[in-house]
Amino acid sequence: HTYGGQRGRGNVKVLHNGQILYTCGGVCVVHDAERKRQMHFVGHDDAVTCVSVHPLSAGNVAASGQLGDGAKVCIWLTHDPSKPLLTLQSVPEKETNVKPRVRMIGAAGAVRGVSFSRNGRQLAVVCDAGVSVFEVAGSAQEHPWSDARLVCVHSGDMGGVLCVEF
Repeated sequence: HTYGGQRGRGNVKVLHNGQILYTCGGVCVVHDAERKRQMHFVGHDDAVTCVSVHPLSAGNVAASGQLGDGAKVCIWLTHDPSKPLLTLQSVPEKETNVKPRVRMIGAAGAVRGVSFSRNGRQLAVVCDAGVSVFEVAGSAQEHPWSDARLVCVHSGDMGGVLCVEF
């Protein structure tokens, strides 16, 4: 896969081990130039627009967001990208089969940016309709990543926002 970042910003990262994380369509690619190999995270169903690397995970945990009408962010392992650890997505309020804490209330449209906080405990997500900040469970030593709690939401037209940073 080759880099396809024309639809977003902040979608190329160099990991602590020298590998390069980048996006190509709906795929996140972890490229190891030394070993001449790639691993692929394919948990998205639309083009990936942004990525963030957990600051305390030695580059092992990433978050990625995508285009589309329903906002979707996946948190996954860069050394084992076979499945997401946690998926955050916007769903209609009337939907009852989705845990309330993983809903992006007020979030709709393409994800424009994702960013872990410096201590890695929070994740900011910018969508077309607003900003959501989540408290995410997990640390560099342990990866429960089974849940997230919505901390705050700011609604408004975010169409011009292309990235976010703590």
